[in-house]
Amino acid sequence: MSAKRDGISDSAQCSTNSDLSQILPEHYVNSSAFTITRKGTQLRLRWKRVSAIRRYVLRLRLSDGRVLLLLPTPRQTAITVKGVGRKTTGTATLQAQDALGIGGTAARARLKR
Repeated sequence: MSAKRDGISDSAQCSTNSDLSQILPEHYVNSSAFTITRKGTQLRLRWKRVSAIRRYVLRLRLSDGRVLLLLPTPRQTAITVKGVGRKTTGTATLQAQDALGIGGTAARARLKR
């Protein structure tokens, strides 16, 4: 026997909360489509576009101690970072987020010498 609160039964409220994760789509960037190329002291980060997102979050951790947080627009598919030394290495992660700020699986790419 379930008690009713505000016209909705307890079992209906529980099923709504558990179904929320199934309703929200997970937006993710394909790891194989996320690349870093170097041209002199410039880095070019490219990826394939993800549909129905609000923003990207790009974190670039470099061996010289810098951690860059970049927020490309949803329509952007590439970004250039200038002033990176030729011997600098690092890793980059790119995550797509929807309007609620829920992020999908992050793609990772390594920057080698």
